[in-house]
Order: sequence, then C-alpha cells, then structure tokens
Amino acid sequence: MSGLFFRLSIVFFPGAHHNARIAYGGHAGYRPSDFLAHWISQSGANFLTISYPIDTTGGLFEQTFPDFGVRDWCAQAAQITQQVLVEEKLTGPVIVLGWGMAGKVAQPFFEEATRLNLPFKYFISMAATPPIPGIITSNKEVNMASTGLASRPEDYPSWYRQLEHMPAPHGQWIIPHAVYLDDYVGDISINQQAYGLRFDLTSWRFIRDFDSDTQDTKGMKYGQFPLVAMIVPSPPQDLRHSLTDQASWGLYNANRFYKELAQCFGPRTMSSEVIERARHVINSSSSVLSQTVSGNHFFFVGELGASETANAIGALHDKVTSVEQMFNQRCQLSH
Repeated sequence: MSGLFFRLSIVFFPGAHHNARIAYGGHAGYRPSDFLAHWISQSGANFLTISYPIDTTGGLFEQTFPDFGVRDWCAQAAQITQQVLVEEKLTGPVIVLGWGMAGKVAQPFFEEATRLNLPFKYFISMAATPPIPGIITSNKEVNMASTGLASRPEDYPSWYRQLEHMPAPHGQWIIPHAVYLDDYVGDISINQQAYGLRFDLTSWRFIRDFDSDTQDTKGMKYGQFPLVAMIVPSPPQDLRHSLTDQASWGLYNANRFYKELAQCFGPRTMSSEVIERARHVINSSSSVLSQTVSGNHFFFVGELGASETANAIGALHDKVTSVEQMFNQRCQLSH
C-alpha cells in the first residue's frame, strides 16, 4: 500500500436496503477480520461508516423518513464527516467508498464536500451504479410499507445467498441468517434509489417522477463529478458491474479531465502535442483506475474478500495519484 495510506480518512456509503454494519459487523460473535473496517484499520487509515435512515427489525433508527433523498443523504454524511475530522484532528485527504446504490452520491457529496471545504480527494465505486439516467430499470415497481418506506424483503433471499457464497475459511457463517434479517437490512426511502419513483407526502404513495431523481443525483452534469476509481467484481458473478463499470464511470472521468483542460487553457488553442498527451491519459484512465477483485456483489465481506478489497483501495490510491500527476505533467497544467 501507499506510504501515505495511513493519512487517509475513508468514508463508506452502504448500498440499497443495507446499513453500514455490512462494512464493520458488530453482531454477537462476529469476527472482525470478516469485515472491511478491520483491514482498513490494519492499514493505518481512518475508517468512517455512515448509515442512512433505515427501518430494521432490530430498530437501528427510532424514526422513519420516507422523503429522505440523495441530497439529504449527502448533506448528512458530509456534516458527520466534517465533525469527525474536527473532533479527531484529522488533516489527511478524504476518499469515499460507495457500494451499489451509493453510486448516486458521487456528485452530491462532491458538492457538499466543496461547500464545507472538506479535503475530498476522489470517489471509489464498489460495484456502484453511476447515476446515468436509464442505466437501471426506469419502470421498477416497489412495494410501500405503512411507514411510507420502500420495502423489498423479496430480494433478501438472493442477497443472502450471495453472502453465503463468499469464502469463509474459518468454517463459520459470516453473518447468521436471522442476524442479517434483523440487523443488516430494512426498509428505506424510495427517493434514494433512482427508479423514477418518489414518495408523495400528500397522497402517501409512490409516484413516477424521473426529473426529481435526475435533479437529486445530477447524473447529467458530466464534468462536475469527482475523479472516480473502481473496484469491480470478477465475472460472471456480478455481470453488469463486471462488464460496464469501467466504461460507465469512464464517461464522467473523461469529462472531468476535459473540464480541467478547458479551464486551464481557456480561449487559448491547445497544441497538437498537448491534445495527444491528454488523449492518452483520458483513454487509458478507465482501465488504470480499476481493480478487479474476486467475488459477487458482496465481494468485500468475508476475510478473504475484505482483505483483498483493502489492498485494492491501497492500490487505487497510488494509481489515482499517478494518473493525476501524469495528466498535469503531460498537459502542462499547474494547480
């Protein structure tokens, strides 16, 4: 891992219908080495996991928030991150890990971090879905609980089967089934999921509203995203992410690099040499800023997967630094 890895503060955003315990465990009898928090802490980095409001059987939150959106999620997380940095006197760079649904936070958290002057460096997609309109189904139907939250217990069996398939060399369940159902998964706001459904307080039902989803995630603000690195699960276990994440997130990286070039050079004409150098960095960045790991959508759970993921984060940190330096040098930029 990078010699600077110990200075990092890493913030983890969980995916759909899961709270942040998926990254650190904490249930009775759990093994710390089965979870990502253990291995990141072993590396010397600081690790902060933040749960969004979720209604679990075990009662993680006392109150429900059916209209909680992606912007609310990022404002909450940015404020907590700022508070922790101040309280713990942490001065190193912040990177964000977004798993699955948390690909939606990349741009809104970037905005909030900029507003609060947080030292946010880049975003790591952990099999995360980017907020490109239409990239996931736009016509999904989701059941609404009496609380107004989205309820998807029909998906829990398939999610747990994926957990069961993650290697557990110690021969124990990583998360017992009953514990998973009680303490790890639950109902959440539909507004976070970008299915084109929004909670309507007046009628107390879900309505179709694609524009609000787009406004929340700002998926079409291609040049206004942070730099994105990717941890991609190996095929065929999580096929969509395995095959498309590099290209999908590469769209945002390419436009970010272009925006930096345009801001640097302004109305001046770029030389053909600078253009060719920029083209090389941009075209290669998607593959360079990607690490493939073994496993399915839950690749970071279990001793082997958690340690491999921590190593991937360290490798990506070095790669991000290298790509940024190469881009600045080859394009004759100064910051």
